[in-house]
Amino acid sequence: MKTRPKARTHRVWVLPKPAADFPPPGPWPLTPDPWPLTTGVCFMRLFIALELNEAVRKQLRLLIEQLRTDAANIRWVDPGNMHLTLKFLGEVRDNDVPGVCEAVSDVAAACEPVEFDVAGVGAFPNAQGARVVWADLTNVPESLFELQKTLEDRLADTGFPPEGRRFKPHLTLGRVKGVRNHEALARRLEDYADWSADAPQYCDQLVVFSSELTREGPIYTAIHSAPLDG
Repeated sequence: MKTRPKARTHRVWVLPKPAADFPPPGPWPLTPDPWPLTTGVCFMRLFIALELNEAVRKQLRLLIEQLRTDAANIRWVDPGNMHLTLKFLGEVRDNDVPGVCEAVSDVAAACEPVEFDVAGVGAFPNAQGARVVWADLTNVPESLFELQKTLEDRLADTGFPPEGRRFKPHLTLGRVKGVRNHEALARRLEDYADWSADAPQYCDQLVVFSSELTREGPIYTAIHSAPLDG
C-alpha cells in the first residue's frame, strides 16, 4: 500500500525587535530545538529587503493603473507588497533563522542608510519579450551596492551562497503570464520610459521578511529589522 508523503510544515518565527537583549544568549542555532522532533522539520521562506515609504508606494500604484492593459496578461504586484530585495534566501530551517537575523544585524550596524529615486520603467529581458515589468532606480549611491555585497558576504559565511549574477536594483511591478499582445505592452512601456515617482526614497532599516505563498498572492511578514547606522 502506498503511503502519502508527510506535508512540509511552515511555522512563523516571531522575533523581538533589536534591543539590548537581542540576540538571545547562547550558541547559534538556539538549543535545545524549540520545536520537538515530533513536529518534523519546519521551514520559512525568507528574503532580505529595504522597505519603501508611502509616498513612493502611492506613485507606484498610480503607475500600475496607467500601465494596465487588457491586451496583455500580467499579474501586477500590490504596491503594499513592494520592496527592494537585496537577498532572496528561499526555504530556511527554523533553527537557522536566528543566525540569519544575527547576520543582518551585523551588516546593518556596519552600513549607512541609503537614499535614491524611483524613476523609469522597463522589462526583463526586454520590452519586446517582457517577462518581468519593473520600475528603475536612479541616483543610486555606491553605498547601496556596498550594502548588498556586504550582506552577500556575511550570509555566505552562514551557509547561503552568493548570487551568480550581478545585482541589478529594481522594483518589480508585474510578471507577464503569457505572450498575448506583447506589442501593445512594449508600446506602453516606451510611453512611460521617462516616468518618475518624484518622491525620494530614504532607507534606514534592513528587514528580514518571511513569505507565505497563497492562492490570493504572497503574504509578507517582517520578522526582524535592524537599523542602518554604520
